[in-house]
Amino acid sequence: MRSSGSLLVASMLLAFAAVGCGGSDSSSAPPGGDQDGAPLEDTSAADGAGDVSIDDTGGSPADGTTGDAESDTGSPADSGAADGSLACDEAGACPFELSCCGGACVDTSSSAAHCGACGTVCTGGGEICAEGKCACPGPFSGVCSGTCTDLTKAPNCGACGTSCATGTSCVAPVAPAAPGCAPGCFADLPQIVVPGAPVRVGYAISWGAARSIAPASGDRGAIHFDDATGKIASMLANVPAVAADAAGEVTRIQGLVKPALGTGTTDVAVGVATTSHEGHTGAHTTYAVARATTASDLRDAVAAAVLGGAVAPPTTKVGTSTTFLVTLTTIYRADVKRTDVMVAIAPRVDADSRTSATILRIGDLTNTTAMAATTMADGFGCQLLAGANPPKADILWTVDTSGSMSDDQNRIGNAGKGIFDRLRLAGVDFRMAVITAGSQAPNLDTPGFTWIQGTDADGPNELCRRVTYAQCPLTAAETKTPYPMAGGLEEPTAAAVLTHFALWDRGKKGETNPDKKLRDGARFVTFHVTDEPGSNDFTRYFATKTDPQTAKAWGTTYNATTLANIVDYFVRNQIITFGILPAPAAPCTSYNVYDLPRSPI
Repeated sequence: MRSSGSLLVASMLLAFAAVGCGGSDSSSAPPGGDQDGAPLEDTSAADGAGDVSIDDTGGSPADGTTGDAESDTGSPADSGAADGSLACDEAGACPFELSCCGGACVDTSSSAAHCGACGTVCTGGGEICAEGKCACPGPFSGVCSGTCTDLTKAPNCGACGTSCATGTSCVAPVAPAAPGCAPGCFADLPQIVVPGAPVRVGYAISWGAARSIAPASGDRGAIHFDDATGKIASMLANVPAVAADAAGEVTRIQGLVKPALGTGTTDVAVGVATTSHEGHTGAHTTYAVARATTASDLRDAVAAAVLGGAVAPPTTKVGTSTTFLVTLTTIYRADVKRTDVMVAIAPRVDADSRTSATILRIGDLTNTTAMAATTMADGFGCQLLAGANPPKADILWTVDTSGSMSDDQNRIGNAGKGIFDRLRLAGVDFRMAVITAGSQAPNLDTPGFTWIQGTDADGPNELCRRVTYAQCPLTAAETKTPYPMAGGLEEPTAAAVLTHFALWDRGKKGETNPDKKLRDGARFVTFHVTDEPGSNDFTRYFATKTDPQTAKAWGTTYNATTLANIVDYFVRNQIITFGILPAPAAPCTSYNVYDLPRSPI
């Protein structure tokens, strides 16, 4: 039973971040609670608002039916356009979040003929409509001569008609940075000597153009980068040391940098010891700045303090925001009594993001590997490494189809479409399948378990149809639901284990049907969708069953050992898990069965 006032939230977290997760919502159902009656019958509201109501006498989602349609005439559920799409009502309105285009209800977030607005057609050869915008699939592609073109190969390197000079090749950095021409091997990456200093900087073209900063003193200098894509302003500097050791220099540089950052500056992590790749010692420090400005202005203020004088600003400033993260690395070169100062500054929202390249570039700039003494020789040869294949994933949705999920159907469908679109745009080689969150071994042969291919042009809509047991907001006649799996309908973690094992076991036994086994070389990913506490997963499956691969009991009592056994299945099989789950009422404080769906994620 769904707990009153609980929120359904999408948590996209890497697998197995925590083994122990506790705390419970006092309003949740007790372990082994009911399912809120029978599964829901999909009935479209007569007012066309797209509401879904519960009918305990209707068809079960698990048997592939959606119940009887509303009998009121004029309802969007029983009036269709000539092409089979849902027709607009007499007032030109549509249910759900659809738009009325030419008399038909259209999803402008994914329609190539009405992308973002009625009549906006994706004309580029091979373009798709994703999130209301026309785009070519893959992170590094664009329209050249009317056709979607790979921009990681000359003569279209980063832009249509861009060739690379002799000795260079087209390089695709971490998305979303654009590809560009670069030297043909790692040893030949661009390098530049820091003015007035015995060190040099090796850098990636994705950091932006390097600017040499040479103050009048002549015994110190810096290299500045302003990266518009990553929104990072950075400085790699070298100055004479004043203190007698690394600890003293770290304290001295911190005493220059923090005041220069100005009002709103607070400590995040101060003086974390480190050793550079050349064997010199120092420390990492992180500050937060809460003030409306740009990353470039903050960097220039730090540069003036460290270098002993104002520096010329960049032509274009980057990283406009009101909150920032400042990463500072100080390295003491005892042999020459000089100090490296590495600073990278970016808006906090970008620096904290797990989906942007910003955090990776900040690491490259401040982990000490970008700077080396000019006397050091490149003691390695040219070695080109190429990744010929994109990431490969088999993605399974295990969906709670109990009646309490009725008010979440539209959000689940929209979330599925958005995820499908993002994976296509990222160039991932993937396929998706959807199954009911049951707790008994699935029958893959009857009625017939199948996957939606990532290359399917109608894939986002097809996933929307399958991931919901209500009518997907695209056609009047659609009746698809999650693939039936017997059990309580509310056990997504159990369903993930059982379905993975069924596919793994069939492949091990020589299965030839690609729909009934895992793909070679593909990571298995599971999306757990439920509004229930973990009591159902545990009491209906884990407490009474054994690990299907090892025959070892999961554990009859929910505790640290039992949870470790459950998590071990996902770790052992390298399964990446995500979830759309109830928000916890309080931070996890103990091992509590209510938190089981969150714990393996």
